[in-house]
Amino acid sequence: MSIFITISAILFYKITFNYEYDNAVSKLKMKAYELSANIIMQDMKGKSFKKKNFLSYNINTTSLYNKSQSLMYGIDEKILSFKRDVYTKNDVIYVVDKSTFGHLGIEYTILKDTKFLKENNVLEKTILIFGFIFVLMNIIGYFLSKLFLKPILTQREKLNNFIKDSTHELNTPVSALMMCVDSPNPTSLKNLERIKLSSKRISEIYKDLTYIFLDDSDINKQVNSINLKDLLDAQMDYFTDFAIKKKIKVNYEAEDLNYKIDEESFIRLSNNLISNAVKYTSSAGTITVKLRDNKLTVQDSGIGIAKEKQKDIFDRFYRATSNAGGFGIGLNIVQTICKKYDLKIELESIENEGSTFTVYFS
Repeated sequence: MSIFITISAILFYKITFNYEYDNAVSKLKMKAYELSANIIMQDMKGKSFKKKNFLSYNINTTSLYNKSQSLMYGIDEKILSFKRDVYTKNDVIYVVDKSTFGHLGIEYTILKDTKFLKENNVLEKTILIFGFIFVLMNIIGYFLSKLFLKPILTQREKLNNFIKDSTHELNTPVSALMMCVDSPNPTSLKNLERIKLSSKRISEIYKDLTYIFLDDSDINKQVNSINLKDLLDAQMDYFTDFAIKKKIKVNYEAEDLNYKIDEESFIRLSNNLISNAVKYTSSAGTITVKLRDNKLTVQDSGIGIAKEKQKDIFDRFYRATSNAGGFGIGLNIVQTICKKYDLKIELESIENEGSTFTVYFS
């Protein structure tokens, strides 16, 4: 019995530590993507490298190196290798990002987490939890440990998939930007349109990530009544361009509707619903967006959602299909906003026929 508890405790410690470690690494990667995007944007605007432009980044946790691996900003940590993406040394986690592609002369961005390995209390939690489990083990031992470990394994797998999917999702617009910038005629109308759409896509991904992971807004803060139609009109202008490129027909009609909601929250809500409709609808398909009778309806003729999967689609990191891009946070954001503002959301979907999401503002 004690051997079983010891093994379970060791497994729990390793799984929980790895999960929190992966979470710390994913946060560093998100910050690295933001920094790389900032560097690329500065270079595209014709700016040269100046240390003062990076003073908002902590000099103790952020370092910039050129192609010859010489320090340009930050503290030279004498890291082991620039070839590895993630590693630890002297209780510090390092993330090495190379997605700047030499912009502003910066080849490597290195972000450091100096606190996680020193301050995490996974060992203390493990001792406390399994000390209690030891008392109850004679009654429910095996079943409790199995039940306890399963959700942790599931969450870690979801987090790993999220890191892979988000990296892939960002790679497409970033690659498009690099291709346009490096082309013989980067200012052609076609390239400018690609740059516009790719930049907008990166911006939307970043806003989704920061909204769900970094949003610390007060749910009781004062919000003003806004005209949802004005915001939705702007969103539709953007998504119509994407739909046209996929040869998707877009039907749109909206009437004035005033509602007390934060602007960014409504943009994130409508953006994710419409984005999914475009993403999961093939060429020659149809998307219908309506803002009428105090409700927002987004209907598509896409792949639909199997009935047995519909109950899970609002879970964070859950993806009902791997046939298209995304990383499983869009509908979770929608649900979070609906709960925050006491909105009712309904889904009707038939596999291989399409889906209809309806949000009630009443």
